[in-house]
Formats: sequence, structure tokens, C-alpha cells
Amino acid sequence: MFKTILYISIFSCVLHAQQFKDFNTYQNKITYEKIKSNLEYTQKSISLLDHYTLSKTSLKIYASLQDKQQDNSEYELQLTSEIIPSPKQKKLSAMRIAIDPGHIGGETCCFLESRYIYMDPKVVNGRDIRFHEGELAVLTALHLQELLEAKGAEVMLTKKRVGESVYHKDFFTWQREDFRSTIEEYVEKIENTDDRASQRSQWLTRSHLWSLFRKFYNPLDLKARADKINAFAPDMTIVIHYNVGAGNNESGQNIGSSDNYNMAFIPGSFLAGELKTKIGRYHFLRLLITNDLQNSLRLSSKVVKKFTQKLNVPPLENEQHADYLHKYCMSTTAPGVYARNLTLTRLVQGTMCYGESLYQDNIKESILLATKDDEIAGVKVSSRVRKVAEAYFEAIVDYCQ
Repeated sequence: MFKTILYISIFSCVLHAQQFKDFNTYQNKITYEKIKSNLEYTQKSISLLDHYTLSKTSLKIYASLQDKQQDNSEYELQLTSEIIPSPKQKKLSAMRIAIDPGHIGGETCCFLESRYIYMDPKVVNGRDIRFHEGELAVLTALHLQELLEAKGAEVMLTKKRVGESVYHKDFFTWQREDFRSTIEEYVEKIENTDDRASQRSQWLTRSHLWSLFRKFYNPLDLKARADKINAFAPDMTIVIHYNVGAGNNESGQNIGSSDNYNMAFIPGSFLAGELKTKIGRYHFLRLLITNDLQNSLRLSSKVVKKFTQKLNVPPLENEQHADYLHKYCMSTTAPGVYARNLTLTRLVQGTMCYGESLYQDNIKESILLATKDDEIAGVKVSSRVRKVAEAYFEAIVDYCQ
């Protein structure tokens, strides 16, 4: 019953403007200890303290430090000392599962996304190795869908074709029809008139396609993915990505990585300034009071273990191997699982795993991924892709037991 109330509350927020009153069903149902536990994965910066207070009896959210000093709370949640038991885990045959294949891919967007692997022939024994993450992700998703549906799960993919956007217009249609109006909306939010004129000129006359894609179009596509997932109201969401570990040479070829790790992201790790917006505070509060964080951690820890076992790729545990882990993430109790406030980990509601199964540009891995020794959905592909899908599947099976 509690889980049903949770989904009705959260789902209504997707369909309507997100308001703190949507959390009223949690009044006197959440303990102080639960919020303290979830704060371990949500508060990356001490400055977030400007926006909330937590006592044994209540949690208050504030729009600003000044409001906090005046005790002018934006929302107050009354806490309880009574522990509410977690709902019983659903069987896999009763699960609704959303799968989001990362990126767009295709012949053009894989370059705009910087997700095209073109290995320097010097590091792969002169071989011509080229592929892109968008295709790997879609084929992984299609096979995972097949495995899950064979067990009776209801599965929704945000996209099923390589090069397909989830946003209702592809990049070039958006550029042709909406680009100028998007720029005008953007610059109108700039207070300084001179800066506004400069920014308008820069974006309209001197910007590269890569910049336009990253700054304006990609956020539209990510939000469309989150909206589609939340409208489906899944029991869990799997976001499929493949990682990279090194850079490129002067010719744009991947120089190759000797390292190869797997990892997964869950929601959390809000940085300084990320609670200045009401929508940021909304999602911060959601993660503090729901089971989303702990369930996501449990699922993602199983995914990382299966990556390690099936792919023979260890979890990434040393932050020195990836600087962004230190800058943007928070470690969890599970090796290789990190809280991170990415667009999808923030906007997608419910249990989720944002998986990064291996380094595509690892020298040995790139050769394996370029070897078309298998077939999924009629497309020749590396058998490594099938193993990645199987790892996700086996982790989900374990989670549902």
C-alpha cells in the first residue's frame, strides 16, 4: 500500500507541475534515521546546508540561506519514530522495466556526441577499428529486452533504432526549425544587455555544430528520455552506457587505454549551487524521503558484480583513475557504485542503474568489440555486447529474488 501511494504521488508530479505538496503523503511516515542515511549519498557540498534543516521531528526545505535564517521554510515534512517496513519485492514476471540505450549514435550524431571510437592503428597492430557507443547501447538494450520479456516482464525501450533521438525532432530538424528561437530564449535570461548581445552573436554566427548539440539539443533529448520513462512508471530503469578511459591523438584517433573498469551511477551527490532552483530542491527532497536511493544502490551493486564476473572487468574503486569521481561523485558502500547528479539520475524517478560496463577504448577490448562474431536483432555485433546484456539480466534476476 505504501509503495502504491508512493507511485501515485511521484507519477502525478510527472504529469503536472512539480510541487512540494506532492510529498504530503509522506507526512509522519519517514524517520530521521532514513533521511540521515540518504544524506550520505546526496550532500556533496557543505553549502547545501543553506537549504535545509533536519531535526528528530522535522525536515525543512528553504529557497535560500536568508530564508533559512528567518525560518521561512518552503516545505516542512513531519517525521516519525515508527519504522515503516519496506514493500515486498516484486517477482520479475510482475515487473515493469524501462531501458534507456545511451546516446543517439548514427553516422553524424556519434561525432557530435564524441562517442565514435576510431582507434589509432599503432596501438591495435595496424587494424582499422571503428565503431560507436550508440549502436552498442541499442543492441545491448534489444537483447536485454528479449531476455526480460522471456521471463514475463513488461519492458519499454526509450528508443529501438541506432541514430534515433528520443526528442520528437532530430538534431538537424531542430537546428533548421527551432535553433533561432531557442537562442533567443536563452539570451533573454541574461541580465547584462552587452553580454546578451555578445552571446546572441556568438551562438548565431560562430558556433560549431558540436557546441550547439551539447549546449542546447542534448538536454532536450535527455529530458525527453526522462519524461518517457516516468510516464511508463517503471519498477526499475536501466540506463545503458559504455565507458572510455583515454583521449585522442592529433588526428582524432583514440590513443587507447591500458585500463579497463566497470562502474554504475545512482542518484545523489548534489554539488554547490544545485539547490538554488526549486526543481533541484524538489529532487533533493525526493531522494531523501523515498526508497529510490537505497533500492538503486542494491540493484547497481548487483549489476557491477555481474559485470565483473561475466566480462572479467574489475569495478573502478580508485578515484585517481577518473578525476570526475572525485569532483562530482560520492562513493557508496558497494565497490564501483557512485552517486552522481547526472540529468537522468536526477530526473528519472524510482529504482535505477546507470551502467558503464567497460572501457570501449581499452586496447584489447576495442579489438573484441570490433569483432563481429555474433548477431542481435539481425545486426552483426561483438559477442561482448551479448555478455553485457546478460550481465544486466542476471543482476535483475538476483535483485528480484
